[in-house]
Amino acid sequence: MWDQLPELILTQIFSHLGHGDRANVAQVCRLWNRALSSPVLWRSVTVFIDRDLRGDFPLAGELTAKYWQHIRCLELAWSRPYLLPREARITRNIQAEAGAEFLTIVRAKNVQLKKLILTDWIFICKWGNRGKLLYALASFLGCQHNLETLSLLNATLGVSDVLRLLASASKGSTEHLAYLDLRGAFREWQAPHSNPRHE
Repeated sequence: MWDQLPELILTQIFSHLGHGDRANVAQVCRLWNRALSSPVLWRSVTVFIDRDLRGDFPLAGELTAKYWQHIRCLELAWSRPYLLPREARITRNIQAEAGAEFLTIVRAKNVQLKKLILTDWIFICKWGNRGKLLYALASFLGCQHNLETLSLLNATLGVSDVLRLLASASKGSTEHLAYLDLRGAFREWQAPHSNPRHE
């Protein structure tokens, strides 16, 4: 029965699956693999840096390398942003390095986004590879020529970090960048103003 379903129906079903399930589904048969290549499934992608980019299971990187040409909206988030400082330091260093490597892959593939969202980037204290991840992100933003929306939703970054990202985004997407969402972009005590939305 499943092998007789039209590709359009399969694509609709697969749109409800997460990264891991999509990767498994692609191995079932040629028809399912072809349905998984539909651009509509990859236009909007969410990557959890601390979950989807683990060293033993770098699934997001593999899928991005395969379907990069379809991605138009990318959300980079932390699934567990509120770890205790002791637990966070070593773990966050590993995760940040994986995030930087992922952004390097995406940049090498010349992925051109229309929308980039950073969600729950809790950088309250400084730790080793934090700077490496932010540098990779700034470099990636500098190569974005079609970016229309940049959202730093609850990123809680320092003022200098936010300004560096904004400078990179404006450098790459001067003509297209139309919407900027800075709600929660700054640490509370560093927030320069209370009007976070700009068009």
